[in-house]
Amino acid sequence: MSRSVMDLKEACLELCAGGILIKAMELVKLPNYQSLDPVEFLYECLVSEAARRQTRKVATRIKKSACFYPDACIENTLYAPDRNLNRGLIERLAGCDWIRNGEHCVITGATGSGKTWLASALMNALLLRKVYRKVGAASGENVNLTHIAEVLDIGRPFVKHCLETLERLCLVDRVPVWPGTLTFDRGVRSPKYVIVDSGWLCGLLGFCSTAPSVISSDHPEVVRQLLTNWTWAQLATLTDNDPDLHLWHFALRTGLSIDLILEDANTGSLTAFQISTKENVTESDFTSLVKFRDLVKDREVQNVLLYCGQSLRRFDSIGTAVPLAFLWL
Repeated sequence: MSRSVMDLKEACLELCAGGILIKAMELVKLPNYQSLDPVEFLYECLVSEAARRQTRKVATRIKKSACFYPDACIENTLYAPDRNLNRGLIERLAGCDWIRNGEHCVITGATGSGKTWLASALMNALLLRKVYRKVGAASGENVNLTHIAEVLDIGRPFVKHCLETLERLCLVDRVPVWPGTLTFDRGVRSPKYVIVDSGWLCGLLGFCSTAPSVISSDHPEVVRQLLTNWTWAQLATLTDNDPDLHLWHFALRTGLSIDLILEDANTGSLTAFQISTKENVTESDFTSLVKFRDLVKDREVQNVLLYCGQSLRRFDSIGTAVPLAFLWL
């Protein structure tokens, strides 16, 4: 450990800033540590400290309330005869409409009857829905544990617990970050989450009620997100059937991002996919794909722009525009 890190350790202990110390220790172990931008280094450390303090704040509130069971869920409620629980009422409460309507719920019962556990299960049901909606409503580049925790004002560990639960239920899935991203100072290192069921996603975004509705052109980003999820589902099927194929995402904090990257482990070649809602595309629509290929000149990169047109179009030395409909042929 260098002297500078030792000095940082003493300062962090004095300021009770353990998040800064933990992140700094992680960063100095990176192979490209010496080339890290000082501002980026400081930013990563401060974000880590902010997340730690937020988690501690929520943990303190939970401890003071003395009424939190992170694993409590309505599905595990025991409807024993002596508990006099109304299953229909409990399941309606789990829908959380009463919370959105500003109503109150009072749980009564004898000591040890499970009032605290049931209250925790209802709270967890609400927070799980909030995390699910956040994953569906935000773009992949912005959806990470720290971001969700900050927006929803809940602890980062519980957000992680919610996402893991949603993954086990096959409601969300993660697109890992391309390993090559770690060589870039401003690379986004967190996975991108996708809503597995497009019908659920459409409903979470507020565009479907009882019957599906047509999303107008006034919401291009929503349409693009749906198309991206459908594309992910198609490409994920390829990786399920071929262990040599891997599906990633790529993003830099400069704003550059690639929706999906398909890597062939045998050849090392990359196919970069960008999704567009346009029916007609030009060379300018390949800007992000071209920038990505320029960044990874040591790899063979094929650029594919999936769009809503009808014909396959080749752009010399840039890439290929492929109709999204071709994915289902």
